[in-house]
Amino acid sequence: MLSNQTKLDYAFKLLAGRSKTDIKKEWFEEKLGYSFKLHLNELWSDEIPSDPTGVEYIEHLDKYELTEDLTSSDHQVWFIIKDNKRVTDIISPIYGSIYNVRIFDYNDTEIPTGFSVSWYFDYNNGILFFEDNPTRYGLSLPLKISCYIYKGNKGYIPDNRIEIDGGSAEEVYLLSSQVIDGGNANGQ
Repeated sequence: MLSNQTKLDYAFKLLAGRSKTDIKKEWFEEKLGYSFKLHLNELWSDEIPSDPTGVEYIEHLDKYELTEDLTSSDHQVWFIIKDNKRVTDIISPIYGSIYNVRIFDYNDTEIPTGFSVSWYFDYNNGILFFEDNPTRYGLSLPLKISCYIYKGNKGYIPDNRIEIDGGSAEEVYLLSSQVIDGGNANGQ
């Protein structure tokens, strides 16, 4: 179980708009992360189903090797690098238990949430944090993760406009980024 000090440190850094990587780092030493502000480029606009099987905009990583944050001490912080980019759009279990991340050591031994060395996964920033050095508990490095990544549409394109001549629209949903030009609601 995470200590109250670790929980407090994480909450403060989150409120300050910083990533939580190392309890030994002061909040101003942490990298900028996502805060509670929501920008259009962060807004997922595709539905997250309870079963992601076959959904083209959801990618499943299975026992994918994590990258260690070498700016943090004692092998405590890890994140996903894919196609030379850091991955942050990890789907959280608020959409269903299938989206719980699963963590493994190098030998594919699963590290459950209640394991001797406490860990926490920050879904917003894509960071795995251990409260202590995982190798002290017999875990082999590097670590691996199984998770689901959102690869769908985000936000909207402000240049897209829907104009309707005559009549009314009770509900309008932006379904794509295609421009509709000319005509009216009657197809003329």
